[in-house]
Amino acid sequence: MTKAKRGRQQVRPVEQTSILDKRFKRVFPVSKRMNKSKIHPLMVIADLRKGSLVSLERYLAQEGGIPDRGVAIELRKLISGSACRTPFRMLVVDHPGKPKSVGGRPRKAGRRSSKKDREIALAYETAIPEAGKVYGAVKQVADERKTSEASVKRALKAVQREVVDTQAEECKEAQRQQSAAEAAKLREGALANLRARRGRLSKDADS
Repeated sequence: MTKAKRGRQQVRPVEQTSILDKRFKRVFPVSKRMNKSKIHPLMVIADLRKGSLVSLERYLAQEGGIPDRGVAIELRKLISGSACRTPFRMLVVDHPGKPKSVGGRPRKAGRRSSKKDREIALAYETAIPEAGKVYGAVKQVADERKTSEASVKRALKAVQREVVDTQAEECKEAQRQQSAAEAAKLREGALANLRARRGRLSKDADS
């Protein structure tokens, strides 16, 4: 028996004020005061019924479990209770502090610059000293070449991206060449030491 497909349900986080955060005005003097450091099960039940988990967290730390049956029942309602039993529902979600995933499909590379893009970039470099501002230079180039400002910005972005990629590739190539030169130098030194050692062993054998 296959499980019926359920449509996507929209959920939204609910932040309710805990009963521990409320301040009550005393209407009648009493001789005994409730210990604020100790969490009573009735506080936890009241919070769970209004969708707050503040006192539950402190109650669990205090008791090391759920000894009160009423707290367990209210918590079960939040986990699997029907809509007529509780207005809230507990769901497991990704931790908000979790680092973003870097896997998946690699980012699509931007388009390569064309001859027209490079001409626009050159015109922009010429116009920027006169215009004094980026917006003014972009508008001036767009007017001169009879194109839109968005097209000018796209061309500049394509050329800039290609320059950055070229510089990064040149840096990687320089690092590869440096690593290869260092490896060759180490190899030559090892061979020289080996030849010297063989020479000393040959002289010892002759003597």
